[in-house]
Amino acid sequence: MRTTKSGRSEYTAVLKHPKRSTGAVSLRTEGVDAAGNTIKQTITRAYGLTAR
Repeated sequence: MRTTKSGRSEYTAVLKHPKRSTGAVSLRTEGVDAAGNTIKQTITRAYGLTAR
């Protein structure tokens, strides 16, 4: 997935889900700064999907 810089230290990603999807979506991200500091974050079951 691609991200777009949307602020000084903010990025935006657009997610597309298949039609008639159900269940939950988990999100995972990783980042690193110029000094080599890292962060990893996982949000399990961040939001649910319902078939339409």
